[in-house]
Amino acid sequence: MSFDTAAGAVVALSATLPAAVDASGYGALTYTSAVEITQIGEFGRMYALVTHQPLASRGVKKAKGSFNDGQFSPTMAFDKTDAGQLILEAAELLDTAIAIKITLDGGEIFYMQGLVMGLSRSIGESDSIVIMTPTIEVVSDSIIEA
Repeated sequence: MSFDTAAGAVVALSATLPAAVDASGYGALTYTSAVEITQIGEFGRMYALVTHQPLASRGVKKAKGSFNDGQFSPTMAFDKTDAGQLILEAAELLDTAIAIKITLDGGEIFYMQGLVMGLSRSIGESDSIVIMTPTIEVVSDSIIEA
């Protein structure tokens, strides 16, 4: 099969950053899983569009500018005893990044570093789960696929 479903994906976190930004560096860390995640979200590099409009040619010239490795906001059931969620709560108060390991059910791993910019809680109606959603900004040049 050339594709994978999201079912079985696991997000794990480490307050320690790798000595090297490669699979070996990330792999040497000890991670703590964040459970009850219902959606991880999307991440990845996106370049800014740079344009130039010379009057003589009337056309728009385009180039790739700076890049941003993105941000994602995984949703999870709020669990005050979840060790992974405790790492997120602590990281929200710090100016330093954490290491993140996302493992797909098929075994593919995405490593990255992220700054926890905020944590929101959503308290809905009586037949709903209290949700926590962190906003994580991915640190540039930190994404490794293994």
